[in-house]
Amino acid sequence: MFQVRECKLCTGQTLFYCNTCHIDLCLVCKGKHMIDLDNVEHDVVLYREKCDKYFILDEYCEIEGHEKFIYNRWCDKCNEAFCDKCWEDKNIGGKHKFHEVEPLQPVYERYRADYKKKLAFLRAEVLPYNRAILAGIEPDVEGCEAVIQELEEKMRRKVDKLKKAVDKIINDYCPKKLRRMENKMISQLNTQCKDLENHIEYLRDVVDKYERSANKPAEFLFFLKEHPLNDIPDLPKSCEELPDLRFDGNVTKSDVLRLLGEIKTQEVGVRKAENEYLLEVLDKIKSLATVNYREKKSARHISAVTPDEFWVSFKDKLVYLDKSGNEHYKITDHLDCDSGVHDVNEEDELFYIDKKLNVKKFSKDGNSETVIKREGDWEPISMACCYNGNILVAMMIHVVGEAKVVCYNRGGGENLSIQLDNNRKPLYQTPRFVCENRNDDVVVSNHYENRGTVVVTDSKGNYRFTFKGNPKEPGFKPGGIVFDGLSNILVCDENSNTVLLVDKDGNFKKSILTQHDGIGRPRCVGYCHKNHSLFVGSAVTTNVLVFRHINRQSKLGAPLEIEETLLMKRLQRERQKKKEKEEKEGEEEQEEEEGKEEDEEM
Repeated sequence: MFQVRECKLCTGQTLFYCNTCHIDLCLVCKGKHMIDLDNVEHDVVLYREKCDKYFILDEYCEIEGHEKFIYNRWCDKCNEAFCDKCWEDKNIGGKHKFHEVEPLQPVYERYRADYKKKLAFLRAEVLPYNRAILAGIEPDVEGCEAVIQELEEKMRRKVDKLKKAVDKIINDYCPKKLRRMENKMISQLNTQCKDLENHIEYLRDVVDKYERSANKPAEFLFFLKEHPLNDIPDLPKSCEELPDLRFDGNVTKSDVLRLLGEIKTQEVGVRKAENEYLLEVLDKIKSLATVNYREKKSARHISAVTPDEFWVSFKDKLVYLDKSGNEHYKITDHLDCDSGVHDVNEEDELFYIDKKLNVKKFSKDGNSETVIKREGDWEPISMACCYNGNILVAMMIHVVGEAKVVCYNRGGGENLSIQLDNNRKPLYQTPRFVCENRNDDVVVSNHYENRGTVVVTDSKGNYRFTFKGNPKEPGFKPGGIVFDGLSNILVCDENSNTVLLVDKDGNFKKSILTQHDGIGRPRCVGYCHKNHSLFVGSAVTTNVLVFRHINRQSKLGAPLEIEETLLMKRLQRERQKKKEKEEKEGEEEQEEEEGKEEDEEM
């Protein structure tokens, strides 16, 4: 009696096997297993591939007369498989005579091994990415109608403006222009009348003198000298017909479209998967690793570089560590301050504030160069790198208690200074940590009198909101601060010893880390956007703990049902709209018939 091998995670039929976890998986659980960011590198294979030597199905030749022979040879040049019968056939095997022909099985094993890594990448990365893009297309389909309606409304508004403009031209501009044309024509006619009268008088004088000089030879010749008959014009030069005035009263489609203007489309590039369709917050945070480092003092700030490497600052040094706690680089001239004095940019380059209060860029050859120099009495205390290459620097004048955040460009020039709110009041007291969110907001962990707030402004420095901590926990004192792949803000609360999750609009969601998660007094945080792992430093230990609070959406690993495809949903919406239209038309016809019957009865 045969027994079906069940999935390790459910009661489904085993189809796959994870060589990394050594567990059996069904189709559904395989998808969920591979979609987990922590399992991306796992080697998941068909269950029959679990062993090195697995059962190979016989594939029979499809050429007529060769149906009883299996494929057992391969020609790499022709990219063809064939059987022994094909090899003996002069017409078929002859063309492979001088080619390198190999047994089929070794070629299959070689190519399968070569493409195994590529197929694993497609399955673990490309496929979920494409499904996330598909999920993002559906809202666009639903939004197309609203976009077209908005364009139509804009066109109608422009038509109304054109009507008003036409009426104004007809009532104001056209009459004036027509009057000017009329006056010009009347002036032209008056000139012609005057010139004709003078010309007629001249002709009469010529004729009269000609008649009087009859039988007077000398007088006649003097007359010809004064009035050469060949030079006398028939009409004055001004006597021309009035111009023919025409107006095309026809209006064509192209005339209207030219007035309305052209609807322009602009290509914006290849679609990208939005994180809101790719990621989701886990119900419970997941511990990934603990990095042990021999240091007497606790960590002050963390800048994640890769899922396995990060920069962490202590009281007297700034070091580059891997997950095993090995030190690769060390900097000793960084600012000794319990704040965010360093960060890495998109190219994984380290920037930090040095003891002279300048911002430096560190090269892995051991050299550092100054990119931003201290200005006046302002003392930088924290900084952050932006997506576009800009650098945010939070600074203070301690004597007068003033604070601001300045945005510098790549060349070290000042782009923006953020200091006051919309009512011209100071935004910050002590901006210990700063970062730029995915939506370009500037987020600051602000301290004053042993408590504080998180102050958020937009990219132009306009005040957005202030977060004052967990409503159920008094005395909010924010420490390290970062943002995650969904634009949520993660901030350490040094009073309640928790890490809080706040959405991009300042709404408190939950405490994702507490002392029950194995960390006491979380002090600083770092975030790796490459695999969405969270690094947390504690005030009571030198260890750095790595967690995961975000993962890819589990539904991206589930089998894609045909009923859930975009096309089917679109067809359903169109059918529903058609049905609603028919019902509405039917109701209108019924109301018209009832109205006619009432009229007939009356």
